[in-house]
Amino acid sequence: MTRKSIILILISATLFGACKVSKNIKVSEPIQKVILNELEIRPGASQMKSPYRETAARTADMIHMNLAVSFNYEKQHVLGKWIGTFTAYSYPINTLKLDAKQFILHRVALIKKSDTLNLAYNYDNEEISIKLNKYYGKKDTFFIYIVYTARPEEIVSEGSAAITDAKGLYFINPTGKTPGKPRQIWTQGETQSNSGWFPVIDLPNEKITQEIAVTVDDKDLTISNGELMMSTQPAEGKRTDIWKQTKPHAPYLVALVIGNFTEVKDYWRDSIAVNYYVEPEYARYARMIFGKTPEMMEFFSKRFSYAYPWDKYAQVVVRDFVSGAMENTGAVIHFQGLQHTSREHLDETYESTVSHELAHHWFGDLVTCESWSNISLNESFATYCSYLWDEYKYGRMEADYEFKNNLNAYIRSANKHQTPLIRYQYKDREEVFDVVSYQKGSCILHYLRYQLGDSAFFAGLSNYLHKNAFKTVEVHNLRMALEESSGKDLNPFFNQWFFGSGHPQLEVKYRYSENGKEVDVLVKQKQDSSKFRYFDLPVNIDVYANGKKMRYDFTIAKKEEIYRISSTDKIDFVNFDADKVIPGIIREDKKFDEWLKQYYQAPLVMDKLQALNAIDDITSELTDETTIALLTHALQHEFHGIRQFALGMGEALNEQSLKTLLPIISNICIKDEKSAVRKKAFELIEEIGGKDLLNICIQGLNDSSYQVMSAALGALETIDSAAAVKAAVKNIQSSNRSLAGTCGRILSEYGNTDELNLVYKTWINGSNCNDLIIAWFVLLTRQSIEFKVGELNNIRLLKEESRKREVQNYFKFAYRNFVSYHKTKLSEWEEQKKGLKKKSIQLSKINEDIRKLQSFVSQLEQLP
Repeated sequence: MTRKSIILILISATLFGACKVSKNIKVSEPIQKVILNELEIRPGASQMKSPYRETAARTADMIHMNLAVSFNYEKQHVLGKWIGTFTAYSYPINTLKLDAKQFILHRVALIKKSDTLNLAYNYDNEEISIKLNKYYGKKDTFFIYIVYTARPEEIVSEGSAAITDAKGLYFINPTGKTPGKPRQIWTQGETQSNSGWFPVIDLPNEKITQEIAVTVDDKDLTISNGELMMSTQPAEGKRTDIWKQTKPHAPYLVALVIGNFTEVKDYWRDSIAVNYYVEPEYARYARMIFGKTPEMMEFFSKRFSYAYPWDKYAQVVVRDFVSGAMENTGAVIHFQGLQHTSREHLDETYESTVSHELAHHWFGDLVTCESWSNISLNESFATYCSYLWDEYKYGRMEADYEFKNNLNAYIRSANKHQTPLIRYQYKDREEVFDVVSYQKGSCILHYLRYQLGDSAFFAGLSNYLHKNAFKTVEVHNLRMALEESSGKDLNPFFNQWFFGSGHPQLEVKYRYSENGKEVDVLVKQKQDSSKFRYFDLPVNIDVYANGKKMRYDFTIAKKEEIYRISSTDKIDFVNFDADKVIPGIIREDKKFDEWLKQYYQAPLVMDKLQALNAIDDITSELTDETTIALLTHALQHEFHGIRQFALGMGEALNEQSLKTLLPIISNICIKDEKSAVRKKAFELIEEIGGKDLLNICIQGLNDSSYQVMSAALGALETIDSAAAVKAAVKNIQSSNRSLAGTCGRILSEYGNTDELNLVYKTWINGSNCNDLIIAWFVLLTRQSIEFKVGELNNIRLLKEESRKREVQNYFKFAYRNFVSYHKTKLSEWEEQKKGLKKKSIQLSKINEDIRKLQSFVSQLEQLP
């Protein structure tokens, strides 16, 4: 059967006519779960107790999907007609199993030319097991036709830290009852959730092409994978869009978005459509947010020697997304934060998110991990590609700052995530989306690049992409591609970094000869050897002497190593891991003077940040002229990360040092080009305090950055709370949540009943800062019982409005704390009562107060 005839079947006449439903359902036998023997890769990690997760076995191969869907918004149902094209994968089959969660199945049939044959099936609300009419082999093609209703809201699921829910398809404000929120539909298929809205073999090692006909209200826009082929009008006020994806991709990458969006058009190489979809009021900011996308596409295409492989590239911002973003093929979905104004853009551009999701179109979409055990082949690469983009666009300083942040993110939570990068054992597939697969993996790729060199590394990646395009892979495909380009056996590296867990923890000490011209570099691996192996670590060491730098290359291979280095001149300092690429913890025993020289002489941002951090640790108070000179230099350094770190060191300044550096700090507050640095400077001003800084804070209230305004307001609060209250009253109605939240917090601490009413009216009249609910309750806590009783109706209204806006969690949190506070106060008064004399005035007064408070608490608890 041709695809044209299939799609005509799906969209012909009415999508769901009144037809007699015929189905033959057999009750499934209980499924016995078989747990494979545990595979112990390395002792110590708790995840190793989980069963071995093999790549899913293939019995049938799904080639193509034709899908027609419409929607019942009131019931939050998907009404679908679906045709799947299949062959047997290897051995002949007479049973086909499809994933389909919480469906109502109206018909399951085999298409035979122009006719259909109803098929018997079993269904357990998770999987349809279809009995075929005969055995089909590899060379046979057969078509399955299913009419169904999907009910994603009835799927009970748990997501992960990266993807917080797993229903597959989501109705946002479906009945339009939530004020200020548009009606939308969007999907999220990773990991195996798209089977919540269409039948599919929902596995990452499957690849399909697709045609989707989606019927919507004519006012709505649709976005899906591939190209929009045509639109028809099946009925008054309705439109059917037909999207076609001709290149195969994994089922979890199938996407659909429906809503009221403005389309902003762009192009790559004048032929590939690059479109940005935002809510209409943000259309003028779309190019600001996404405008670097074509340049990124060009960069990645050249860097990997593989041109962007898909028909188009669309990015859409939706409400209430369950992840930060999702790399659906040619139809990326972003969370609401990417939809922002030019002022908010000063504080967060989300450029790394844009580059990350684009990079997936090579690593993840074009070449896909065959199992979730291999997810790092998707996520580690996409994370590292943000480094590559920064390196290309902004230089190595910015890229290395990205590396440092990724490594620190992993190290901070390493104790909770002592798992291999490639983990064949886990309890739940969602847990693989963590700092190991993302941040640690990106650092390991950077270390691999360092060991191979750029030429071999990027040639290997190009080889990997070309050999495995539109296929699924495991980590050994990557290893072999890199071996081919480099001529090296990479099994030791992959065994250590991809299949091993943990990270090196190095203690480095220096022992100098009497004349200072010879140094022993003593390296000790300190990680727990009962859990983690000793690492083989190629490392470079730079020795600085008399203004010259000498480089030495070594390989750490044992628990303890000693390297003796000689120089013709007295050695000034040694820079261990001079390229700053080892993915681990390195603690060096250096003196203050050595760190100081490293800061001034070593070339990398990482060198200087390491030196500043060490000096901050070993210097309790920054007082001497040398240290002040260091901070003076760092506060004016060209790189924003160094200026920001130096400001963090400022809390240790004494009064005299502060007097010296205050002009520089004040200048940073107002004139630094980076809003994050200005914000940090005002946070330091808040710690310092003092009336002489009042004018600086007032100037900060006019900053172009909302975050800087918030920090300036916090500093002003420390110096002059009355002035801070006035500023908070002026700015509380800001559309920026951060600034409005700071205003609410200040008013909750220093305000009176006028400010209480202002906070209430601001939120009830539509403010998007839900922290104002908490601020209002905090401020109400400080009022008299009589006043609180008068506010009971406002509490009821807040509760009802929070329910309408679907932000009742904010209300519940504030309300419970409010009730708890008053119950605690009752207990305290009851205790005070015990020490008072009978018939005393004090006892009479406290009894009256207790009575009023008990009555108020009772009324609170009776609120509907």
